[in-house]
Amino acid sequence: MIRKKDYAQFVALLGMMGECTPSGQPSPEKIEMYFLALQDLEFEEVKDAAKKHLMTNKWFPAICELRGQSESDLELQSQKDYAILEHLADAFLFPGFAEAGMVAIEQKLTEKKRLDLLPVAKRFCPEISQGMNPSATRAQCIKSIKAEMAPGGRRAIQGRQSGQISERAAKMLGNIGKKM
Repeated sequence: MIRKKDYAQFVALLGMMGECTPSGQPSPEKIEMYFLALQDLEFEEVKDAAKKHLMTNKWFPAICELRGQSESDLELQSQKDYAILEHLADAFLFPGFAEAGMVAIEQKLTEKKRLDLLPVAKRFCPEISQGMNPSATRAQCIKSIKAEMAPGGRRAIQGRQSGQISERAAKMLGNIGKKM
């Protein structure tokens, strides 16, 4: 949540956005209104949304544009993330080697700095690789990815920050090299 101690940074962020758009500097009233409307979000989320907005839009963002991605953006990103998981499941999950395959998937997600996908990968990659009901699996997986990306979902907070694989995975990877 944006706290009162973040207010100076928040004002600076809105001022910077005003400098980057033809609209100019926001009024003190507009800054206060934006602060009240966005204070339920983390400052980093608002900052990231502002950066994304400025890269793709000419005008000062509306509050709703800083609150998060639109539904179509979520859908597109979820489909891309599903494609990543589908590729990893096809490449690394084989009958009888599910645990080693999941360790390899975790390592690949770590390399791509996409540990945010790990909970969904653990849940759906085995189903994806089995191919028993691909349409239902795809729909459920995409629904789970979207839920994690939505405001309040774990995904914005977890995963991309850590960038490290679990100790168990590191130990197993070390053992795989010894067994070969």
